[in-house]
Amino acid sequence: MTERRRARALWLLAAATACDPQVCDDDDRTSDAALHSVAQGSARVSGAGEDLTLRFLATLSGLPELWSAETIREGSVELRVDLSYQSAPVGGDGTTEMPSFDIDFDPPDQDSYWPRSTGPMPRNPYLTRRELFEPCLVDDDAYCCRFGDPECALPVTIRIERVQGAPFPPVVVDWQASVSTRVNSCPEPNRAELTFEQEEP
Repeated sequence: MTERRRARALWLLAAATACDPQVCDDDDRTSDAALHSVAQGSARVSGAGEDLTLRFLATLSGLPELWSAETIREGSVELRVDLSYQSAPVGGDGTTEMPSFDIDFDPPDQDSYWPRSTGPMPRNPYLTRRELFEPCLVDDDAYCCRFGDPECALPVTIRIERVQGAPFPPVVVDWQASVSTRVNSCPEPNRAELTFEQEEP
């Protein structure tokens, strides 16, 4: 278990121990608000080392004044990438050779088990995800929310880099990034809102 996961486990245990069950039940999901936001786009990538950098700002606002151990549940950012040539064979079928792409969040998630490379014969879609909006437990976590803050605005950066160039032709990169979470505002009314905005390069 990594230091971050160990710290989170200890924090959840302490928060659950301190919680008054007459005030709010952390297992009660009836007051959960499911939030979701999507951004998508397409780019043509031709040469070796060519880098497509996607920058977003994910903002979770309207959080309750009193956080519980499970105020923010299942927060994550997910990325889907489809790679194709502009003419047949279009690739992305697991059998057509294509240049490899390195795809990852920046900074990378050290606890992630998702692959960071598409490989020489990718199969669409390439998928990756990382957790988002967890309470801050360590200073170097760029994707966490400070405990008790009513709003949490997090920059999310994704890099998609083509590894090989010629003789492979240009590749069309279609991407879709989505952020989602569930917020429990018990015992307060749920006013949580989620936005996911792409920033200029």
